Amino acid sequence: MEEEEGYCAGSHLGGGGACVGPARRRCGSCGAVRYCSVAHQRAHWLEHKESCQRMVRQMEEAEALNEFPFPFTKEFAIDNHMPCSFLEKLGLHGKGLWKGECKCLNLKSVTIKGQAENDEGWHLRSSLCPCTAPPRPDVGEIKDWSSYYGWRQLPLCSPVALLLHQPLTLFHALSLIGGRNANFSTTSQNSLNIHYLGPEREIDQIGVFAELLCLLPRIQINIDFVGPAVPSSRDQEIVSLCGYAKCLDDDCDCKFSSLRNEEIRQGNSDRFHRNLTIQFWKGLYHDRYEELAKKGKADLVLAPNAGVAAFPSWRETIELLSMTRLPTIMTDYCREACILATKCISTVHGRPLSHPFCCVCRYKLILSDSH
Repeated sequence: MEEEEGYCAGSHLGGGGACVGPARRRCGSCGAVRYCSVAHQRAHWLEHKESCQRMVRQMEEAEALNEFPFPFTKEFAIDNHMPCSFLEKLGLHGKGLWKGECKCLNLKSVTIKGQAENDEGWHLRSSLCPCTAPPRPDVGEIKDWSSYYGWRQLPLCSPVALLLHQPLTLFHALSLIGGRNANFSTTSQNSLNIHYLGPEREIDQIGVFAELLCLLPRIQINIDFVGPAVPSSRDQEIVSLCGYAKCLDDDCDCKFSSLRNEEIRQGNSDRFHRNLTIQFWKGLYHDRYEELAKKGKADLVLAPNAGVAAFPSWRETIELLSMTRLPTIMTDYCREACILATKCISTVHGRPLSHPFCCVCRYKLILSDSH
């Protein structure tokens, strides 16, 4: 089988010259980084030798991290560089909530605003997606995907985990800041304010966050999506989610629910009882923070797949978070990215982190590219 092409780790170095071709040559020790040539590998060694042995251990753990209960795991891992192929096999390519997963340029500009309600749904049969409330409202202990699928009575062949990692990461983050055994469904707190930093695909997949309605029942959930990827046309727009994303079955209970999802502008929100709201804010967090603070203090700041070490713009946000001492959890694409991010944050913070930089085990962190 031909070696998969990757990014040349020495491409940014001047000593090795320009890349001469695809990066098919791997480091002989860790196997984690790739190069286009021997010259780039030699030029990169001074930089790579510090992390090489650490990456050896990480590569040894990689197989265990990729152990998922889904029958499509290996197939998706093969197709993850072009998920369109995988989604096409499932009949989901370019449809509903799955549009955000598609890398086709002609679909990237499509938004859910103004589409028919079913176009925002799962495009799956009711037996394959969480379109209604769970039969057993008590969440109990969710320790892995198998237990979650069991609680939601979904077969493991259902692909919804590819999208549900977003609300489940948020739920897990809330559990971490509230204590590992925290039960938010019985808490005396009747609302949660969450700042969600750097959304990209999530902007066109907001329907999946309705899953929080069953994870955090009887709690008003307010999420602020803040990031440069938010379209200017949606800046400060409010979306209310009062029901789950719909399935394909015409006779399913999700079609007859009295609670209907509505996209609404601020000022028209009194018509509906809102269990979960999402407001969009275009720009960097530190630039929009004063406006956000007027809405109230955040119970959680979550930055999924942050890429702290890769983007210098995080520095001002980290300084702000250090000053405000807001509960913050960041995730990153892999363990090495978390280690590098921890160093960056500690440098800005001026002291070691009081809580380890958290890499929440999200399905997409392992099987797909950063977003």
